Amino acid sequence: MKILHNDLHLVWERWDDPGDYPSGAGSGPLPGYEYVGDVEGRIEVEVGPDDLGLEDEEAGKAFNESSVRACLAACPEMVEHEIEGLDVSRWAVSVLDFDAGRARVVLSVADFACDRERDRGWEGD
Repeated sequence: MKILHNDLHLVWERWDDPGDYPSGAGSGPLPGYEYVGDVEGRIEVEVGPDDLGLEDEEAGKAFNESSVRACLAACPEMVEHEIEGLDVSRWAVSVLDFDAGRARVVLSVADFACDRERDRGWEGD
């Protein structure tokens, strides 16, 4: 699988405790934090039958637009990205071009988990 374009990036959101509790519990607001709220961007890849694990005899019959969509949707870990801590559990798959046993596909994150968190002083991503 050849990566043609990758502009995936994390979108950070902030949670701040309102600190206003009717019961008067606590001595003030809890510390706020930033977390990953979304992943934006896309990855464009070129996929062939060998990338999907299809043998030469099967490739002609089984490698089609539907099989590309199904395989990439079922096995999101097949597509590598460079974002530490991001676990993509489902890609939104769009096939741009299908020709001569190769497919050009655009993927965007449909569902994910991310264990990254940053505090107030961190200036990354």
